[in-house]
Amino acid sequence: MKFSPSIMSFLGWLFMLLLGKMLKIEVRGEESVERLRKKGERVIYAFWHGRMLLPTYHLRNQSIYALVSRHRDGEYLARILHHLGSRTIRGSTSRGGGRALLLMARKLKEGFDGAFTPDGPRGPIYKAKEGVIHLAQKTQMPIIPLSSNANRKKVYLDNWSKFILPRFFSRGIIIYGEPIRVPPKASQKIIKEKTQELEKVLNRLTQEADNYFKE
Repeated sequence: MKFSPSIMSFLGWLFMLLLGKMLKIEVRGEESVERLRKKGERVIYAFWHGRMLLPTYHLRNQSIYALVSRHRDGEYLARILHHLGSRTIRGSTSRGGGRALLLMARKLKEGFDGAFTPDGPRGPIYKAKEGVIHLAQKTQMPIIPLSSNANRKKVYLDNWSKFILPRFFSRGIIIYGEPIRVPPKASQKIIKEKTQELEKVLNRLTQEADNYFKE
């Protein structure tokens, strides 16, 4: 039996909601965002594609704008995000990226937070692309890197992102990094340096999340 996208997305949302409520999630470093909030700043969250489930659940119902690809799988993700109280803009760095980034920048300047997977939608895994850096440059909003892991999980090795799905009743960890800012008139050299900086920070946070359950 083949279900419609609306039914599939509803089931996906219901699964995420049930899973999230049955997880014990510890959050570290969120004070980096709280300090910015006290100054009235909005932020752009950045996390790897394969580690998106825990941050997506944790950041639900905040009307965050997320960039979601126009690929068929992106349609399901966009619908699930809407059920979780987020907003989406369709596009990627490879398909409709320029227009999507401009629209994303416009929405963020209206007072919304953003969410971005710098290695999506097709990889390579854990390699940041420049899109989120350009977005931070246009909006002058800080990038907040974060990563996650779970002590019991299924890792989809046949997926390019090695997507992590925590198991029910497992423990999860979300680790926030410090803000990354991009100068408004950054040269291409600085854009590349900031992209490399984001990649290194995300990989360090990912390693910390992986080591968390080995301690």
